[in-house]
Amino acid sequence: AYTCGNITDAIYCTDALEDTATGLTIGNTYYIQVYSHVANANTTFDICVSTNEIPGQTYVPDDNFEQALIDLGYDITLDDYVTTTNISGIQNVNISSENISDLTGIEDFTALQNLNASGNQLTSIDVTQNTALTLLNLDNNSISEIDLTQNIALESVYFHNNSLITVDITQNTMLFSASFQANQLTTIDVSQNIALQSLYLAQNLQLSTLDISTNTNLIVLDLNFTQISNLQVSNNSNLDTLILSNSPLTNIDVSDNLALRVLNLNGAPIQQVDVSNNTALERLFVNGCSNLTGTNIQNGNNTNINTFHALNTPNLACVQVDDVAYSTANWTVVDAGTNFSTDCGFLENDECVNAINIPISDGTCNNVISATMVNATN
Repeated sequence: AYTCGNITDAIYCTDALEDTATGLTIGNTYYIQVYSHVANANTTFDICVSTNEIPGQTYVPDDNFEQALIDLGYDITLDDYVTTTNISGIQNVNISSENISDLTGIEDFTALQNLNASGNQLTSIDVTQNTALTLLNLDNNSISEIDLTQNIALESVYFHNNSLITVDITQNTMLFSASFQANQLTTIDVSQNIALQSLYLAQNLQLSTLDISTNTNLIVLDLNFTQISNLQVSNNSNLDTLILSNSPLTNIDVSDNLALRVLNLNGAPIQQVDVSNNTALERLFVNGCSNLTGTNIQNGNNTNINTFHALNTPNLACVQVDDVAYSTANWTVVDAGTNFSTDCGFLENDECVNAINIPISDGTCNNVISATMVNATN
């Protein structure tokens, strides 16, 4: 007899005359094979395809999701359905690390404000109906795309370690914290996120450009392991922490960032570091900056700096500081060949206030220098 026992590759099989297959995904293609115990049988049958809508019930096909709701007291029986009135008013849901792969049913949590679904096996999620969301944590999943355009109340989004190639947050103007670390972003537009205070984009290995000129409230920016080679931070006067380690930056001007406390440039091909304007600075990291030739930390407040690390910087011979004795005693995580000095040759400004005149008697030489000075920009 031809029975389900003969079928080894079917996702669902039944010997009953009538049955229901659940858990199918809208948009997928399924093939149906019908068999008969009678040879050469000729008969008809009906196939009914629906979204399993039952009035007053929310369809929850993922057993791990439903079990999590049972554990939270919002459901009783593991049957793919949850009473809608039990969940429609819920504001906070924590279903992290529950081995969930499908959050179908989340759309009926219409009052939901905080959702933590981190550490699951999600590849997609639809939160377009959850318009009250203010916090969304989807860290450590495998989501490749998400629509946040309807979540205009969103204030915090955490999307660390997923598979995003692109994300649109231009409608999320109330957003003050955004984490998209360890994704596959190539670009991101934050020009409309004026309230943004924290932006984490580390380990987006193809991210090459970022414009933060409108993000004047930005406090923390992490661009570790990105391809950003040019960054302007002159408009970001509130910047407290700037992480540019392992990026291809060769220059960064932080002279206008007077609130800056932490600057991490580890592993960047930076050539000069000047933090002489940054009197609030507490921590400076330039480990592994093999192109670094000069560092000016002479900001008049060196006693405020509790951490200065400059290991594996073979071309850094001189670090300009307030007090040589203090720096030598307190900043010991430096290469043996690195010296501290109150004068490493950094000019105080570009007007050469301490310049001296050197007469040149040779006429030809004088003419060449004069011509060069006329065409000079600095």
